[in-house]
Amino acid sequence: MNEVAPGQYRFGQEHALQFKSLAGTNATNAGPQPPPAQAPASLAAGTPPPPRSPALAAASQIAPPEPDACGGKTRCYDAGPFVAEIAQATLSREGNFQDRVVRLNVRFRNKTNQPISLAYVAGTSVLIDNLGRRFAWGSGHDVSATGIGKVESNKADPQFVLRPGESRAATFTLFRKRPPQNDPDGSGYTYEVTIAQLEVLYNGQQVRTTRVNTMTFPDFALNGSAPGIALPGGMKTAPQSIKELGDALKGTFGTKKK
Repeated sequence: MNEVAPGQYRFGQEHALQFKSLAGTNATNAGPQPPPAQAPASLAAGTPPPPRSPALAAASQIAPPEPDACGGKTRCYDAGPFVAEIAQATLSREGNFQDRVVRLNVRFRNKTNQPISLAYVAGTSVLIDNLGRRFAWGSGHDVSATGIGKVESNKADPQFVLRPGESRAATFTLFRKRPPQNDPDGSGYTYEVTIAQLEVLYNGQQVRTTRVNTMTFPDFALNGSAPGIALPGGMKTAPQSIKELGDALKGTFGTKKK
């Protein structure tokens, strides 16, 4: 928050924070820990302890973590049952006010040996650039995700089903509306979205959420118009000749009457 006058504040930069590899604990119910077991007095110093049974030895082993299915790829997130990867990320300038529009094509792949149903949790799709500026759907009914069902209020759409090993894509659209004139584009972006895993119950009449995955894709670039350049005349790409630039400027400022 930035103070603009005594007692008056406005929103400033936003920062996406990410905490990785957190281990859960339950300290309140842990209770006192038992004292370490003492070796019998009859064992001489240096005598190896008796061997444990194979079952006890196996139970004491900690299962190694599964390898990251992303394999170090950027714009990729391993959610456990599935992997999500941003296959395409584009930035365009649209409309009379040169609104910044970002479209993310995200491909999901089922890692399990069972079908899974995924859905977008409405209102959770947010993009923040390296200058702290926020992209989102905005106000009103969230229809920013296409190709995938949605969880909103007490409704859930389980249409996005992946068979074992299957991949499918969905598109997420975000806006930064009416930016200042000649406002430069960012050089890096962080995207966060929540995807719910659904289960259909009672012959398809009821749906419940079994798992919620908040995914973060940090520090990636977009393909689109050149940073810091407001293209004239609603042009989508940079002009390739002086004549093309002149025609675009005429469309922006109009022509003078003689």
